[in-house]
Amino acid sequence: MFEWLDVLRAMLGKGVAEVVVGVLGLIAAKILTIIFRWARRFLDYLRRLARARSAIARRRTPAGTVEGDGIWLSDPAKYYESPTNLLAIAQCKILVVANAKGGVGKTTTAANIGACLAEVLPKPVLLIDLDFQGTLSSMSVANRSWIPPAGTDSEANRLISGEIFAQSIAGTGRSANGQQNLRLIPSYYDLAQAENRIMIEWLIGDAKDDVRFRLAKVLHEPAVRDAFSLIIIDCAPRFTTSTIQALAAGTHLLIPTILDDPSTEAVVTFVRQVETFRSSGICPKIKYIGVSCSLRHVGNFDTSLSGLKDGLAKFQKPNGGDPLVDVLPDNTFLPQSIRFANAVSQGGIAYVVMGNSAGAQVIKSKIKALADIVQQRMRLP
Repeated sequence: MFEWLDVLRAMLGKGVAEVVVGVLGLIAAKILTIIFRWARRFLDYLRRLARARSAIARRRTPAGTVEGDGIWLSDPAKYYESPTNLLAIAQCKILVVANAKGGVGKTTTAANIGACLAEVLPKPVLLIDLDFQGTLSSMSVANRSWIPPAGTDSEANRLISGEIFAQSIAGTGRSANGQQNLRLIPSYYDLAQAENRIMIEWLIGDAKDDVRFRLAKVLHEPAVRDAFSLIIIDCAPRFTTSTIQALAAGTHLLIPTILDDPSTEAVVTFVRQVETFRSSGICPKIKYIGVSCSLRHVGNFDTSLSGLKDGLAKFQKPNGGDPLVDVLPDNTFLPQSIRFANAVSQGGIAYVVMGNSAGAQVIKSKIKALADIVQQRMRLP
């Protein structure tokens, strides 16, 4: 080193040689810093890639290779290990209306329960539409005014992205079906892309927080709890990002179905998956309202109902004996009716817009019976 410095001094002069050596040292340090930074990024990339592959990997069993638990169970869920979060959810009233099968009456059930209870509860009922098709939104708000303006995201998108805060939700002025005591957070097709984005952020580790509990964090805030007597979340017919967030935030779960064999089998599979999420800490405090049924003129109702009860009997409460999930009484069974079909085309929720004819009163009585059970089991005021 010193020999080279002497050579440089001889070539450039004493002062200049030291400057050149200093500059070369700075350049070398910069190059090493860049190399270190890129090496760290590469190692971080390999770590994220390994995490992603692990999250979606199949696993080997004695019987063969099977699918793994899925990405939502790839990391431990620690949100409810906090006493503060446990206390917050204990003070909430959040009904999740969900089923992994489509076409079973989830949105109709959520909307009509909300409209019915909005008439009797002291504070507003908040409907949250977490299905990107926006059926609950179009059912609740006429004239397509619920669709976000061009260049903006839907409220549901921003909600699951963690961009809407408790004060904004508590002060939402968008009424549903003209009922001041019934409010709405609408969704639109951009929600589907948001769900994919958030899932990828979770998968590759870009998210700075646990995305599974974003909705819980905001809905459990005192400002939201104090603003509404009840929050009802309508979920998409699969375990999307928003459905996971809804289950993690919810206090109670209602599972609508129609009475045919494929649909009732899907209920049992859905409960099994929810129980996996519950035991993994994603929704450890959620309670079942039960399974609500809609009648369709297909198949044998009695056979399907019996099969459903037999399937649910596999899930028992911790004290044993009683089923964990029951089928709600038949006076809550919603019949297939042209009035329900016409309600959406009339721009409204059936309970509100179908009038007071004798036939409408029969349907309303069933909606009210279902709403009464929700009110009792959730201990609503």
